[in-house]
Amino acid sequence: MSLLKTSSALSIYFITILIIVAFSTPSHSKNQTILTQNDAIALIAQKLYEKKDSLKNKYIAIEYFSDIDGKDCEEGKNFSKQLLAFFMERYTDLQFVERSDLQSIIKNKELELSGLIDQSQSNQTPMVPVNVVISGTIASTKDHIEVFTKTTDMETGVIIASCYVQSLPQTTISPDNDKKIAAFKENPERYAVINKTYTVLMHTVEKRPMLFLIAMTDSNDPELKQHPKLAKVVKSRTQRIKENNPVMFQRLLFLKKHIRLIEKYDQQKFSYLLEQKNAVINTIVNRE
Repeated sequence: MSLLKTSSALSIYFITILIIVAFSTPSHSKNQTILTQNDAIALIAQKLYEKKDSLKNKYIAIEYFSDIDGKDCEEGKNFSKQLLAFFMERYTDLQFVERSDLQSIIKNKELELSGLIDQSQSNQTPMVPVNVVISGTIASTKDHIEVFTKTTDMETGVIIASCYVQSLPQTTISPDNDKKIAAFKENPERYAVINKTYTVLMHTVEKRPMLFLIAMTDSNDPELKQHPKLAKVVKSRTQRIKENNPVMFQRLLFLKKHIRLIEKYDQQKFSYLLEQKNAVINTIVNRE
């Protein structure tokens, strides 16, 4: 597969993840057995291998698993490395790609596809073709970890397989908030949207603060109303984007929609975004 086709596949994958807020939620048994990590990895691998007909002649990559907030964590990194090793040893008829820069390429592609950064800022490193990505999230309780995995076809955005297991940790863990874990279990895909939206916003506030301000405000924003001149500029820029760049305008609308999700389900992230919004307003006003 050419680099162009790979980029197109990544585009479909991440746009699908970014704009879809609610997928059907997998069922989670409250009384599920807590497995050893080896047994948990074997079970996840088995569940995926049952879909092997969908994986023929495709290159598969495994992301480092993240915590609920979408951040790298040692337990997730170790788990995904062991899962890759298990696959490559046990299921030799599948084609796995081992690549140390997978994480940075995928994150950079995710930012690029938000449409809110310049493509010149993106990583243009040539890639080995990747058709399928296995990703995972690890929630930490007081005595075990809960691992949610999904396998996504990058050309269609379709989830090929998903799995949920409870496992003993290999490293010392700091428990997540019970309320946060419950909310994540209710809809893991919603958390994926929240985390990816937050990543895009934090990049935008640094690289394109006016776009960040447009995404974070509306005509009734009380902080913006205190600065009529700036409010007029924001309105004018928004209208210009709507007329001259309808694709970006639609992405901004999706971003605004997903900011409401952050406000409802992750107050800590939302509070920080509000702080950043006020900082951008003050910087622009003081510069004038």
